Amino acid sequence: MSSTRQKAQSRLLRANTTCADCSAKNPKWISTTFGVVVCTECSGVHQALEGGTLSIIKPSDGFLTATELAMLSQLGNEKVNAILEENMKGQRKPTPKSAYGEKETWIKQKYVEKAFATEDFQSLEGTVYTRIRSDTTHAYQSSGSIKKGFMNKQGGSYKSWKRRYFILSGNHLSYYKSPGETSPLGVIELVLSNVKALPTEGKENVFGLITPARTYLLQADSAPEVQSWIQSLQEASIAITSNSESTKTGPNDSLKVYHEGNLMKEGNNIVKDWKKRWFVLRDDRLTYYKKKGDRDSLGSIVLTSCNPKVATSKSKKYCIELATPGRSYWVAAEDPEEMHTWIRCIKAASQQCFQSMRAPIQRSATIMDKSPNPTRPNTM
Repeated sequence: MSSTRQKAQSRLLRANTTCADCSAKNPKWISTTFGVVVCTECSGVHQALEGGTLSIIKPSDGFLTATELAMLSQLGNEKVNAILEENMKGQRKPTPKSAYGEKETWIKQKYVEKAFATEDFQSLEGTVYTRIRSDTTHAYQSSGSIKKGFMNKQGGSYKSWKRRYFILSGNHLSYYKSPGETSPLGVIELVLSNVKALPTEGKENVFGLITPARTYLLQADSAPEVQSWIQSLQEASIAITSNSESTKTGPNDSLKVYHEGNLMKEGNNIVKDWKKRWFVLRDDRLTYYKKKGDRDSLGSIVLTSCNPKVATSKSKKYCIELATPGRSYWVAAEDPEEMHTWIRCIKAASQQCFQSMRAPIQRSATIMDKSPNPTRPNTM
């Protein structure tokens, strides 16, 4: 990350010292969709909104595009809350000690239902919030779109089908109620995604977009359109991952191994017991097994949103915290040297993940920055 970009992101954090949703101190996660900075627990709620498609969450020290930086520098917690929390109706905002369920309800009401915004929020095209999001969205769409058009989408909860306008751009597939909408109903991350035709009873021209979060069922208007969308999505996925591909290191392994070895891992259960696991750090994730040589993994941690650091909150020696949106993992090494080796390797792998996604995104942002645009956001 360039020093200029790093300084800009540092300024954003200094201007947003508490979580936008529960006021917890030192928030470390950014919603690039809404232009706010939130804490770890609230970031987990954001990431789950609308099945993981509404609020895009990134670590505060991760790579942000020029478009995202432009929007965040002109929005931030104070300005967004002034709009989305303008009419609280006597309801109390969650605190850092509030139960997860209370925060979840609040965040859904605030961002999905717009329950605390002004009653005519949707028509306030002249407000700071809608103007900035509109300008950055239009600029991004016009400069970086690969394919756009209408499709039917099956809902995540109620399984009903609704017609939506889709825009494939960079490493995202965004969908809107109509082409004139300025804010997407949802954004699907294409990192680690796959796409294929999925025959569905009673429906023609259906295909599945498979992501780590869920499988999205989409219906095009014709068979040629199905093939066109599949090809475009596959090409976008290849572009995202092409820079992270490396020479094969074995007959069944095409990903570079940064580091591997035994670590103690704290269980995600009531007992919080520690168990010895064999960890393998590859290009895009940290995978753990019951023992060395096992082919079936017990789990994995995707590194695009992982921030490793020495854990000071645990009594376990040589402990590392792996902070991800919604949850932190704790692992422990045998000695301090091995602990710092793991931290360095995980940071290097995480940075490589961002670099692999950077090229297609940065191309869109660069075009946007260089092209004349009368609707570009004004500095406030």
